[in-house]
Amino acid sequence: MVLQCINIEGEVNIDVWQESSLTTLIQTLQGPSDQERAERRRLTSPSDLSTMLTVRDWELDVGLHVQIRKHLIPVSEGYKAESILVQPAFRGFAQDHKSCSLLIQGDTKIARITPISGVTLFSSTLYHSLAAHPTRFRPLVFFCGNHTFETVPSSGGAGIFRCLILQLLQLEKLATSDIPRFFNVQKIEEGDMEALCKVFILLVKQLRGDLTLFCIIDGVNYYENTPFEYGMRCAVDALINMAEDHDIEAAVKVLVTSVIPTQAIGTHPNFESGLHVLEMAEMEKNEGEDFADDEGEKRPPFPDPTMGIRIAETFGL
Repeated sequence: MVLQCINIEGEVNIDVWQESSLTTLIQTLQGPSDQERAERRRLTSPSDLSTMLTVRDWELDVGLHVQIRKHLIPVSEGYKAESILVQPAFRGFAQDHKSCSLLIQGDTKIARITPISGVTLFSSTLYHSLAAHPTRFRPLVFFCGNHTFETVPSSGGAGIFRCLILQLLQLEKLATSDIPRFFNVQKIEEGDMEALCKVFILLVKQLRGDLTLFCIIDGVNYYENTPFEYGMRCAVDALINMAEDHDIEAAVKVLVTSVIPTQAIGTHPNFESGLHVLEMAEMEKNEGEDFADDEGEKRPPFPDPTMGIRIAETFGL
């Protein structure tokens, strides 16, 4: 059964429908309340929404921490992560022009030691490669391993949507003036996850049909068995549901990664069959490739400086 954490569409109770409709009609005739007028004045532009989300620019996290810490990644692990690009499961996901999702499950042993891995470096490189093609892609990324403090607004399920909303507003000119008409502004400001999710969907529905929204949620294992697990599961579930929403004109691709096998997301109905899962433990090597660390062996530089070009070729760019 799909997680029903967030009621995106809403349900109508027939018993109270007539009464609520009459109330709505009266409210419409009376015009907006003083509170509604005040909320509309507070949220009239994308910059107002950005300020309300209380996430600082350096917390948006589009891969800077990955570049700083990439020396911590074992070389053999890095080579293996770079091989994701040639795997049939990833190529099929990348080259599908329709909305779709993919879970990458790693088999690294350093998951709990450092919030960076070969898979994280791959996610960061993928993000920057897609960002270089703004006529086709709107890439968004969230690194769970870099948002693990409970008191920070950018952490947890609500933090995922805060960061994705802010990244999207930086990439695209979107209307926000209607948000107070449909949502409780106070709940948005308080970080209510359902409200943030619905705001994100409202913004995504404004994207052109010739664009692909690419959402990368990296390192979900860092949220497993923590207070953030439930919110993370709800956020991933909502993103997957977005990829199946026919009211969204843009294609929506959702890439979820875990540096170790994940129970929280691996049991999601979209992934439990294994059809949309790439298991790194079962990956096929390229011809002549070896993932082991052999002393003295000559290898190409890591990270691969041509990785961005190879990603672009995989996506047909």
